[in-house]
Amino acid sequence: MAQRFGSLRVYFPNIVFKIIPDARLSKNQAAFRVPLNVNKLDVKDYLTHIYNVNVTDVRTAVFPGKLTVNRYTGQKERTSRTKKAIVTTKEEFEYPPEVDVDQDFGGMEVKYEQMRRANKLKGWRIRPSQEMAGIRRKLQEKHENNMLYPREDRVHRRLLFACRNCDHEEVADNCCVYRHEVGHIPSEQTMVVKDLASDPTLPSTNITCPKCRYGKAVYFQSQSRHPDTRMNLYYVCRNLECQHRWQS
Repeated sequence: MAQRFGSLRVYFPNIVFKIIPDARLSKNQAAFRVPLNVNKLDVKDYLTHIYNVNVTDVRTAVFPGKLTVNRYTGQKERTSRTKKAIVTTKEEFEYPPEVDVDQDFGGMEVKYEQMRRANKLKGWRIRPSQEMAGIRRKLQEKHENNMLYPREDRVHRRLLFACRNCDHEEVADNCCVYRHEVGHIPSEQTMVVKDLASDPTLPSTNITCPKCRYGKAVYFQSQSRHPDTRMNLYYVCRNLECQHRWQS
C-alpha cells in the first residue's frame, strides 16, 4: 500500500534540514542536508506543510564519511555518513537572508566565541615578542659560566661553538676538536663478589695463592673481546679470609 501524501505528522524541530547553497543548481532547485532516516516522501511532506513550498521532485543521495587520522591514537577513522536531498520546486527558490549575529542575537555569539577562545588558551604560556626574545638572548650571552659545545654547520661547512642554554653560537677559530676518552682494562672492569670463592659452579684448581699461600683457588675467563686479553684467566683464592685475586 502506497503511503498517502500528507499523512506524516512532523513536529518541529523533530527533523532538522540544513540548506546547502550550490551554484550549480538551477533557480527552482535547492539542496538540503537531511537525516539518514528521512526518505523522499518525508522531505516533500516536511517542506510542503511547514514552509508551504510547492515541491515537484526530490532526489536523495547518501555520501560516505571521510577518512581522518586521529591525532591522539594515529589511527585512521571514518566520519559518519551524510545524506543530501535536491528539491525541485514549481516556483523559483529564494534562499533566506543571512542571519546578522550582532543584530539578531545581541552579540552573544561573539561574546561566547571570545570566552571559548579564552578558556582554550587558559593555562598556556604565551610566546614572548621578538623584542623580549632578543633581550633574553643578550642576557643569556652575558653569562660567563655557560660552556660552549662544538656543533657542525653542514650547510656552510664550518665548525661552530654553540650554547645549550640559549641560541648563541660563534665560529670556531680552530677546526681541530679534541676528545678525551678513558679506557679501562678488563681486570678493572671485572667485579668480584663476596661469595665468589665459595661458588660451586666455578671450576677449582690446585694453585698457590701469592698472598696467603693457600693451595686452592677458583678461576674464570675474561669476557672481553679484545684480542690481547680475551684468553686471560682470573684466579680468586678460596680462603674466605683472603679472597685475593690475580691474573694469569
